[in-house]
Amino acid sequence: MTRIFVTRPVDDAAAFIALCRARGFEAIAAPLLEIRFLPPRDVMLDGVSAIAFTSANGVRAFALLSARRDLPVFAVGPASAAAARDAGFGDVRGAEGDVSHLARLIATTLPPDDGDILHPCARDLAGDLGALLRPSGHRLRREVIYAGEPSSHLPPALDAAMRAGGGIVTFFSPRTAEIFLKLAEGRALGLLDAAVLSPAIAQVLLSPPVPLLQGFRRIFTAARPAGSPLLDAIEAGLNA
Repeated sequence: MTRIFVTRPVDDAAAFIALCRARGFEAIAAPLLEIRFLPPRDVMLDGVSAIAFTSANGVRAFALLSARRDLPVFAVGPASAAAARDAGFGDVRGAEGDVSHLARLIATTLPPDDGDILHPCARDLAGDLGALLRPSGHRLRREVIYAGEPSSHLPPALDAAMRAGGGIVTFFSPRTAEIFLKLAEGRALGLLDAAVLSPAIAQVLLSPPVPLLQGFRRIFTAARPAGSPLLDAIEAGLNA
């Protein structure tokens, strides 16, 4: 049975692990980030016309800080949209899984003069939603409410797989790929394959910021940034 190592934070990994197991893979949690919510404080919503969530963790952190659920929500993908609905938001519109699609959804459905868009987000961001919205005249108000703390060591199961070989390491963000490569500095990865959610993540693996003895044997890239297309890419690559 092919082993798939899921490097997402623990709370984010469960749904993808379930998808893997439903398709007959052995899924192993190997988180490289730990989510830490920042200390509670008031979130000012005066002048805000909508909320943009770029992660399910942003939804969870916001839900601890505010009881407001009446504003429309724009979510980057299915996972963050589902988290928003679970948190009690009624008007939730989901994009296709990345920040550029989210910006396009907002620009085409929300008048720019309605008010600011609140972006509850992490300390470290993968994309600049504010810059993408600037041409349409939308104003983004960023509110940093959580942080993803990188692991100081490789998860034991993943470390063992690098030594013995066999398995596929999945990456859902460029930052997670960068963390993995730093922890694997000077080692050979050629006994493992990688599966990534986007070409931007693949580029990190192809141009590592640290020296490696050898890169991944193969890199499978999802056609769309979501869990099922990522598994489709893995199955296609294994059957090629």
